Amino acid sequence: LCVEYLVYDTLQQLSHTLVSTKKLVQYLAIYGNLVLGHPLQPPVGFVDQLNHYQEGDGPSYCYAILILEFTPSYRTLLTKLDAAAQSRPTARLTTSIGRLFVLLILIGGVLLTAIPYIYMASATLKPNTEIFAFPITLWPRNATFFNYRQLFQEFPFFRWYANTAFVASARTLLSVFLSALAGFGFAKYVFPGRNVLLTILIATVMLPFQILLVPLFTEMIRFRWINTYWAVIVPFAANAFHIFLMRQYMLSIPDELLDAARIDGCSEFRIFARIVLPIMKPGLAVISILAFVQSWNDFLWPLIVLSDINMFTVNLGVATMVGPYRIQYGTIMAGSFLSTLPIVVFFLTMQRQFIAGLTAGAIKL
Repeated sequence: LCVEYLVYDTLQQLSHTLVSTKKLVQYLAIYGNLVLGHPLQPPVGFVDQLNHYQEGDGPSYCYAILILEFTPSYRTLLTKLDAAAQSRPTARLTTSIGRLFVLLILIGGVLLTAIPYIYMASATLKPNTEIFAFPITLWPRNATFFNYRQLFQEFPFFRWYANTAFVASARTLLSVFLSALAGFGFAKYVFPGRNVLLTILIATVMLPFQILLVPLFTEMIRFRWINTYWAVIVPFAANAFHIFLMRQYMLSIPDELLDAARIDGCSEFRIFARIVLPIMKPGLAVISILAFVQSWNDFLWPLIVLSDINMFTVNLGVATMVGPYRIQYGTIMAGSFLSTLPIVVFFLTMQRQFIAGLTAGAIKL
C-alpha cells in the first residue's frame, strides 16, 4: 500500500508537468527500477488507450486511468469506471430530455405572461377599429401615435404620473426606514412585552384591508387629510410584514459585532445606520420592491380619500377614462402601458438584490 501511495502521489504531481504519453512511460520505467526494483511496463494496448484519453477527455482523466492500471488494489474501481463510461451516453440523453422538457415549460410560462403585455403595447399604436379586428395581430398594420396624443391632451396624465411617483417613492422610503428600524429593535433589544408585541404585529397581517377601511377613513377626516398626500402616504408608512421580514434578517447579525461597535463609542442609531443597514442591503432591496409595487398599484385607498382629479394617482386616472357613452380603448391601453413601465424598470434595476435577499436564508453556513 505504501508503494501504491508513492506511485499515486508521484503521478499526481506529474499531472501538472508531463504532456506526452512517451515521456510518461519512460518515467514509469525509471521510477519502477528505483522504487520497486523492476520497471513498470504498461499493458498491451494501454499506450494507444492513453493517447485516446488524452485527445478526448484531457490529461487529468488519463492519469487517473494510469493509476488504476498500475495499482492492483484499484483495479476493481477501473471496472466500475468503465461501466460508468459505457452508461454515460444514456445518462446524458436522459438529462438532456429532462432539461428540454423543463425549458419548454419555462418558455410556455414566459409566453403566457409576456403575450398580454406585448399585445397591450402594440394596441397603443392601433386605432380602435384595428384593436377589435380579427384575426388578432401583435404588430399594428397602421401604426399611429394618436392614442398617446389624446392621452396627454385630454387628460392631466403628467400630473397623475407625478402624483403616483411621489406617493410611491415617499411610501417606499418611509416603509424601508421604519420597517428596518422596528425590525432592529425587535431583533437586537430585550424589553418587557417584546414577544407579545411581535405576536400582535404578526396577527395584524391576517386582517383584510377592508376591515381597516372605515377606521382609517374616520382618522383621515379628523386629521383633515382628505384630498392630501398625507392621506395616501402616512397610513402605509410601516408595514407589519416588512417589519417581521427585517426582524428575521437582523437575527443573523452577530451580537458581538454590535457590542464591538458600542465599545468603540458608537451610539445606537449610528450602529443602526453605519453597521446594520449596509449588511442588510439584500433585505432592504426586497422590502423596497414590495413597498414600491404595492404603492404604485394601490387603487382602493386613493379612490376613497381622493376626489380632486389633480390629486389622482395614475390608476385612478386610467379608470376615469372609461366614459358612460364612449370608451377609447387605444387611449386606455396607452395609459395602462405607461403606468406599468416604472414597475418593470424598478424590478429590472433591483432584481439582483431582490433574488439575493430571497435566497439569503436558503443556505445555512
